[in-house]
Parts: sequence; structure tokens; C-alpha cells
Amino acid sequence: MRLGAKFRFGMSEYAQLLILISPVFLIILAGFGLRSWNWVKPEADGSLMNLLIRVLFPCLILSVVLGSDTIRSASSIIVPPLVGFGMTAMAMCVAWLVARAMGYQKGAGLRTFCFAVGIANYGFIPIPLVQDMWGESELAVLFVHNAGVEFAIWTLGVAIVSGVSVKRSLKKAANPTAITLVVAVALNLVGADAYVPEPISKTIATIAVCSIPIGLLIIGMTLRDLAGDGELLFDVRSSLGSVAVRMLILPVIVLACAKTLPISMELKRVLVVQAAMPAAVMTIVVARHYGGRPMVATRVALATTVVGVLTIPLWIRFGVWFVGA
Repeated sequence: MRLGAKFRFGMSEYAQLLILISPVFLIILAGFGLRSWNWVKPEADGSLMNLLIRVLFPCLILSVVLGSDTIRSASSIIVPPLVGFGMTAMAMCVAWLVARAMGYQKGAGLRTFCFAVGIANYGFIPIPLVQDMWGESELAVLFVHNAGVEFAIWTLGVAIVSGVSVKRSLKKAANPTAITLVVAVALNLVGADAYVPEPISKTIATIAVCSIPIGLLIIGMTLRDLAGDGELLFDVRSSLGSVAVRMLILPVIVLACAKTLPISMELKRVLVVQAAMPAAVMTIVVARHYGGRPMVATRVALATTVVGVLTIPLWIRFGVWFVGA
């Protein structure tokens, strides 16, 4: 029985959620080990990232969105991205205020802390959770919601981390993931998804299965590289500060929005899961490539993820009850 079919808030559901989450962290740990044993060298990272971004993740989007009945109207493709963008922008603003209160300054980690804490994990952890609790129709809503998150990352996020203008970072929003989502949604709206040949759809679905495991392995290898830089992976200000914002303050705000906003139940469920999420590990890569402080992002991601192992099930249990999802 799926968790979403009969959510009773008992310890059995908490245990089930922990079981759902544990493979995510075990695969990340496997990636950490692969790099530690030098089985996958850093020189391969560029090729693996290209494979993930240009092939695997687009196939995952196509396999879920094409044919989804929840993505058939104008409101279903407009409101979720707006909410995703708004929640992400709000989270970065809250992180900025807290960071300034903790004494962070520009040039000393303020920008990276704000960005890393503001971006919830919107892919590798919530995808298996949403799919298992509510099925692929709900997963399609998550992907459309994530379009707004992606737009916030590659515009506001990159601008904050790098210090460049939003206009200069805007071109990064036109990435393979965004383009694939637009194509898939367009095909769905006009009903063209029904004409995709079965061999092609099965091939896409088969390739899509590889996306999450490979992405998690890359995250583990990235963490191993940063851990080998000689800096401490724990810092009182960035680690504890990020836990306070990402795992305590923001869940309350996001769940309040999910409760009060006039949005669909499917989108409310997405917000319930997003409220429980730790910081996205991909912020480490963004900080690394855009002149930020990757160690700050690493501490944020590690601290919130470790704490999230225990708090994610609790926030989801509470959120489902509070929102009525």
C-alpha cells in the first residue's frame, strides 16, 4: 500500500519514509566511495554531467510528463512554476536576513550561504518520495513546479553567487532540462503525446531510470573531492545556521503558504515535500563554477542533509495533516 493512500501518522509511516529516504543517502555514500577508491576519476565528471543533463534527466522528464492528465490545462503549467520561483526567492531572502544577523559579510560567504540555504533539494530526494506516496501524476506537477525553481537558480541564484546582474545570468535558464520540459508540456497540451510510438516511449522510460542513481553518485563524488580539500566539513555558523533556516524556519513558512494559497491539492502536496527538504547538493557545483565559496555550500548541504534524515519524515507527516493533503 502506498503511503499516500492511507496516511495515519504512526511510527510505521515514519519508518516507511525513512526506508524511502535511506537509498538516496546510500547511493551518495557509494559515490563517495567510488571517488575515494579512485574507481571513477575526476576527469570523468564532465562527461558524466553532460550525460546526466543532456540525456538522462530530459528522458526522465519526458517519461513522466508525457501523457500525464495533471498537465493538461493552462493553470496547471502556469501556477506551479510561479509558486516554485516565489518560494525559492522567498527562501533566499530569509536566508540573507538570517546570514546578516549572524555576521556574514559580502566576500566572506554571505552570497553563497544565502544561495545554498535558499535552494531546497528539488530533485534527487523528493522525486522518489513523491512518486512513491502519490504516483507519477503528482511527479509531473513536481517537475513543472521545478521549472520555476530552476529559473530562480539560474537568474537570482547565479546573480547572487557570482555578483553579476540577473540579465547576464538569464541565458543560463535556457538549459536542456527547461527546454525538454517546455517540449513535453506542449506535446501534452495538444494531445500529441498519444502519437509517440511505444518503442520510443519505452526506450525513454528505460533511459530515465538511470538518471537519479547517476546523479546521486556524482553528488557523492563531488562531496569526496571537497572533503579532500583539507577544510573542516562542519562550521558552527554555516552548519547550525543553515539547519535553523532550512530545516526549522522555512518549513513553517512554506507550509503556511501551502495551507493558505488558493492552489491545487497536487501543488500543495509538492510544497509539503519541498518544505521538508534539506539544501540542494547541486548548489556546491554552482558555487564552484560561479566564483562562490563551495565549502560554505558543502557545509550547508551536509548539515541540512544529515539532520534531514530524521526531520524529513516528521515534517512530511505534519505537513500532510496540516495542509490536508
